[in-house]
Amino acid sequence: MTQGQNAMQALVLGQPAVRQNWVMLLRAQQWHVTEHSDWLDTLPNINFELVLLLAVEPGNRGIRMIQQLQRHFPHSYFCAVLTPEQLSQLPDLLQIGLDDYVLSSATAAEQCGRLQRLSHRLHQDYATEAFAATQATPNKISGSISLKQFPYLASHHLRQTLIRIRRQLEALLEDAKTPIQAAAIAQILERTRTVQQMLNAVLGDTSPTLRSPPLNPPLTHQDYIIVDHQFLVQQYSEGVQQYAEADCPVTLGQNVQESFPELMGVESLIAELLTGQTKGYELSGIARRSTVDYPVYFDLYINVYGQPASYQQSGYLIILINNATERMLFQQQLIQSANEAQLLLRKLATTKNYIAEIINAMADALIVTTQSGIIKKTNPAAQKLFGYQDYEMLAQPITHFVSDEAFLRKIAQSDFTDRAEVTCQRRNQESCYISFSCGIISTEEDNQEYVYVGRDVTERKQAEAKIQQLNHSLQERTQELEVVNEELESFSRTVSHDLKTPLSHIDFFNQLLLEEYGEQLPAEAQDYIRQIHQAGQRMQQLIHDLLQLSRATRMELDCATVDLSAIAHSISHQLRGNAPERVCRFLIPQTLPVWGNAALLRIVLENLLQNAWKYTRNEAAAQIEVGVCSTTQMPIPLDYEGQIFFVRDNGVGFDMAYADKLFRTFSRLHSARDFEGTGIGLTTVQRIIHRHGGQIWAEAAVGEGAVFYFTLASAQSNINDSPASDRETAAIAPAVE
Repeated sequence: MTQGQNAMQALVLGQPAVRQNWVMLLRAQQWHVTEHSDWLDTLPNINFELVLLLAVEPGNRGIRMIQQLQRHFPHSYFCAVLTPEQLSQLPDLLQIGLDDYVLSSATAAEQCGRLQRLSHRLHQDYATEAFAATQATPNKISGSISLKQFPYLASHHLRQTLIRIRRQLEALLEDAKTPIQAAAIAQILERTRTVQQMLNAVLGDTSPTLRSPPLNPPLTHQDYIIVDHQFLVQQYSEGVQQYAEADCPVTLGQNVQESFPELMGVESLIAELLTGQTKGYELSGIARRSTVDYPVYFDLYINVYGQPASYQQSGYLIILINNATERMLFQQQLIQSANEAQLLLRKLATTKNYIAEIINAMADALIVTTQSGIIKKTNPAAQKLFGYQDYEMLAQPITHFVSDEAFLRKIAQSDFTDRAEVTCQRRNQESCYISFSCGIISTEEDNQEYVYVGRDVTERKQAEAKIQQLNHSLQERTQELEVVNEELESFSRTVSHDLKTPLSHIDFFNQLLLEEYGEQLPAEAQDYIRQIHQAGQRMQQLIHDLLQLSRATRMELDCATVDLSAIAHSISHQLRGNAPERVCRFLIPQTLPVWGNAALLRIVLENLLQNAWKYTRNEAAAQIEVGVCSTTQMPIPLDYEGQIFFVRDNGVGFDMAYADKLFRTFSRLHSARDFEGTGIGLTTVQRIIHRHGGQIWAEAAVGEGAVFYFTLASAQSNINDSPASDRETAAIAPAVE
């Protein structure tokens, strides 16, 4: 501050919302503050001691801003508030004239403390004549960019330099007897003053002020205390009070150990100093409680002041005190950052190992390549798939393994698909099919790499090829069956018309011959005519049964609700009408609703009831029963849930040893002489039941009757046509319209 001024001038550039706190801090430290929002505005023509920049634009625009402000205020001290991202720009800003900076990310207490030290330093420098001399030139003594950029580290090195120079001075003072030596001492003293000024510019310490100058004051800008050999204070600078114990300030004539208890127990070391056995004693990183959020740290350096003397003589010691708060906080931050970095490195290594384990455990093959297709990484699944070791695949082009050039061109053009099946080559020259999904990733060097994740689908492709071949064969077989069916249709028409008509004629003329000429023929000839008639009847019945079997197999399956009881009653009436002389009891429930085709289910009941009627004709008290039961009522357990229908009789029965022949075409368990039949009826019944999604089986005993059980699909089930095996056997009896 120049003489005659009560307050120093400060210019704060920044937006109102940002600069409010900084303006309050400066005014609290006796600054006269002028506020402006933009450096492009018309700036006042005032000599500001401090220019505080709250927002430095990035890049060349920020550099031009500082250069223009320096031209307008050539003697001002420039300080900028920078974000952590702008620290990379700091060397350029310091090079063009920025004097100091404050981090915007620092806490409020740190920012306040930094501004207090800056204000203190400027108040001190501007109060001296030395600073008045620097007003004539904008170059300050603290022009070293490295010191501004690294104040914490620089302060330590400057202090050590000052100690070494002082030691040189002490050595020369002992033997200074010639003018040459005196000139050397003067040169060293000048170097000492220069270094002291640089240290003061970095640390912001106060200039020494001696309360009582009985001795020549030390040539230093550090805080100091001069004591005698009994540790009694002789002189001290005002700044030492901030380092003393709070309840015991430093006073003249007081034992310095009361204010600085760290000096207790060092009497033997002091004796070595006073006798010249050692050159100095240092205590570093001492902490004191303070009014701010963090303690004050300082270093103590003790040395002989003046001529060395014996411990018994009157010798003086100088205790230099250096503020090490910023250095210690910086070291703590470095240690914390190093610990955090170590933790991050461990986490990174753990994550890397975790990812590597996942990749190695993948069942799918993984290949990573550069943009040019050179393989950089593979996993064990890829090595096993292609039959190579890892080192054999690395640095190889992917075209060595993937032979689908169209697929690789799409990948090179960043035309990715969710899944692509391509042909690849194994080490044993076998071709395989791999289903690849591809993606792109960016590396730390901003390069792009391609990731291929593949799965071996060779077996599936071979199975698909086999299925296609089977489908082709099936189509050919279907076409052949269609031709056979056409031939069967033609045969059905032949049976229906060309074969049935001649049989009718044979039977008609045979009957006419018997009626008109029967009396003229011998008994043996009449018997022949009756056998011809019976054979014709059997032939017609056989044709009828075959046509019925064909119809049951090929009829359109239109399903609806059908009452089996009503059908059974109708059939029983027909049977009684054909043989009214027979005595037979029918047991039929009132209703048996089912889901199926009415015409086909009538054929089922006709065959079953006609068989029961036929095989009970020798019984005096014949009984035929139609009913329904559940699986719990069956004598043996069944893997079926639902209703089971049955037709039971008390006829001749059959031997269960031959039950497997029941449903074979033309297979009969009884002689045709005993019971007529064609052996087709039960085959027809089985086809119809199967078409309705059910099953049929029988239980019997010789002389005890038989019971036929059958199941039908429920109304909710989808009843499909008969299986292919049924369709093929349908060729035995083609359909007749």
